[in-house]
Amino acid sequence: MDVRFDNLRLKGNIAASVATNLGKEMVKIFPNPSNGRISVSFDKTISYKAADFYVKDLSGKVVYQNLIHRDTELALELADGVYVYEIIQNDGVFHIGRIAIRR
Repeated sequence: MDVRFDNLRLKGNIAASVATNLGKEMVKIFPNPSNGRISVSFDKTISYKAADFYVKDLSGKVVYQNLIHRDTELALELADGVYVYEIIQNDGVFHIGRIAIRR
């Protein structure tokens, strides 16, 4: 299966739970683009209290990982560029997107 985000292409087996990816209104990552400091916010209707947050470079290498809660602020010490983030709960990926870092 191929998944595309504009010019970004991820290739390989993608977990079926990606199909349950929540819309932008359910999970907010801001500001985007960011200088490295971001806020992650889940809609109050989401039952998850904590989730794993991964940031990957365009080669797929994990460059940042942290446990996040409903409202979390993070300081990403990353070089300027575009990254893919995943928010994962025990039952699989529930949100995937991209973030741009510009300092």
